[in-house]
Amino acid sequence: MERMEVRGWAGRLVSALFFTALGGIVTAVLTMPGANALDSSASVGKVLENPGFVICGDGKGNWNVVTPSGTIYAWDGRKERWNRARAQLPRGCPQGTYAIATDGQGNWNIVAPDGRIYTYDSKQDRWELHSEQLPGDLPTGAYGFAADGSGHWNIMSPNGVLYYWNGQRGRWDQHPEQLRR
Repeated sequence: MERMEVRGWAGRLVSALFFTALGGIVTAVLTMPGANALDSSASVGKVLENPGFVICGDGKGNWNVVTPSGTIYAWDGRKERWNRARAQLPRGCPQGTYAIATDGQGNWNIVAPDGRIYTYDSKQDRWELHSEQLPGDLPTGAYGFAADGSGHWNIMSPNGVLYYWNGQRGRWDQHPEQLRR
């Protein structure tokens, strides 16, 4: 089984900084350096030296890391190490920087580099394609993804277009207020 261990003061410092600096629900995707795959001897220091890994926590001790290949690792607080999660994204997901977010209520979503959205089904313990996808022709690249504890989900495409989850309509819409360049 693949795993990434958090060793020594560096691991404790990184964890402390995440909780201290961000507190509560970590809603922003933190781009972490990392190699293309975590191996059994990887440490936080090694991960922090290479681009493409993203990490997200829910403020309740649940953390997930997504590698550029789409492999998901979950933090095991009892054993104090990262383990390859049982639930993985479907085969055929593209290589690149993924975005992951949680609302702190047990709902986790991932945006793939091609803009497809996946949601975690806790009852089935699996990731599936979200029932609603972003509208239009989507660019390939690194998407930003964030949520808050009130059910507000936001995505930024690689070309800077902002989307939000419109709960009343049950779909993703372009945010009415876009960034100005």
